[in-house]
Amino acid sequence: MKIYIFWKSWSGKTTIWKELSNVLKIDFFELDKMFWDFKKDISISNKVERANIINNLLKNNNWIIEWLYRQDWLDKVISDSDYIFYINRNDLIIDIQIIKRFIKRIVWLEKSERKSSFKLIYEFLKDNHSWRFEKNHLKEFNSRLIKLNKNLIEVKSISELKRSVL
Repeated sequence: MKIYIFWKSWSGKTTIWKELSNVLKIDFFELDKMFWDFKKDISISNKVERANIINNLLKNNNWIIEWLYRQDWLDKVISDSDYIFYINRNDLIIDIQIIKRFIKRIVWLEKSERKSSFKLIYEFLKDNHSWRFEKNHLKEFNSRLIKLNKNLIEVKSISELKRSVL
């Protein structure tokens, strides 16, 4: 089974794929950790490296991959996916998740690749609300899915996602 989960930062992608990975006993791949150096805040792969990483991941018979969705190079991931999930969460719920996670990181209850700061939480909250144009992105993404003969499954929770794949 090959599953691609996408949407914006802090929408619950990581939480959902971790749980789904445990239930289905499938390896998961967090592309941002493969392509980004959080300490230096820079990309760590060029187009050739990225293509090699993706091609190696896709050789697996089963996988869960999570990422944002706007990059054209994801078409290979999308075309190989059995399921493509879009996490549709309310912005207020995402704001609460951002604040809760920030507090956990400040008091060392949760580890992070990134240093937590008030500037970072502000950027994430601002980012969450700048995605108001998401309908346009979904339109664009859906047109890519049609070209690839794939369907998008919208979910709001892990239970919805589990019902879709089990």
